Amino acid sequence: MCIRDSQDSCCITSTEFDRKGNGIKKARYNTRGVYQGGTETKYHSNGLIKQIRFLNKDNRETAREEYFIDGMGKYTGGDAYDEGTLLRKFKINGQNKYGQWTSFNWYSLDGSVYREEEYIYDENLSLIHI
Repeated sequence: MCIRDSQDSCCITSTEFDRKGNGIKKARYNTRGVYQGGTETKYHSNGLIKQIRFLNKDNRETAREEYFIDGMGKYTGGDAYDEGTLLRKFKINGQNKYGQWTSFNWYSLDGSVYREEEYIYDENLSLIHI
C-alpha cells in the first residue's frame, strides 16, 4: 500500500493505492487539515473499476456508481445511485482496446435516454473531448 498527497490552492488530497497501483481511497482536506470528503474505489479482478463510492465530510455515502463487465472483461454499463436510491442506469456502447469508453448513454429509470456522450482521446490516451 502506498499513499500520495497533493495540494492545490484550496485543498490537500491524499490518495491510497493498493499493491497493483490502483487508487482505492481518495480523501480531501481543507488547508486546516479538516476532512472534507472523498471516494472509495473497488476493482474487478481484471483491474477495471467495479464501484466508486462518494463520501461526504461525515464519511457517509452520498452517491455510488457500479460498473458491470461481460465475460470478455469489457465494460457493459452500470448503475448510478444518489443517497442510496437508484437514480440512473448507463450503457457503455463502445470502448477502445485500453478499456477507455468511446460511447456512453445515460438512461432514466423509465428506459428513456437521458444523455448521450462520446469520448475522443489523443495519442497519449488522454481525454481531449466529450
